[in-house]
Amino acid sequence: MAGLVPASERAPDIKPLGVGITRLPHAMREFSALGIGDALTAAGIENRESRFYNRFGQLIYKQPRGKFAGYQYPEVGIRRGGLHLILYENGARAAETRGGARRPWMHRPRAGIIRRLTSETGRPAGAPVAKPR
Repeated sequence: MAGLVPASERAPDIKPLGVGITRLPHAMREFSALGIGDALTAAGIENRESRFYNRFGQLIYKQPRGKFAGYQYPEVGIRRGGLHLILYENGARAAETRGGARRPWMHRPRAGIIRRLTSETGRPAGAPVAKPR
């Protein structure tokens, strides 16, 4: 488990909320290398093409996207919260994640940066939401 670090989240609970976000083919290549490309595609939609219209509804331009444009990986539209939830579920297996954290300040000693996390009450950030398995 070398190289893994604890992750902190500002929200006290992890929920699939948020607006849409598009993952381009180069990002999907990296997610696929991490083993979550199929999960992201299943949770989102595979974009076939982009179309641009003027204010009168007349088509200005269209272009194929992802696999339909010849890329090896798809372009996927997914809710941002859905993306975060998939990342959380897969990352929580290997890293400790704490909820309700915020970063009010940072201290920079000679040896590096120390990040201080506190909760809304000013105490150390919340109890672990997930522990390494």
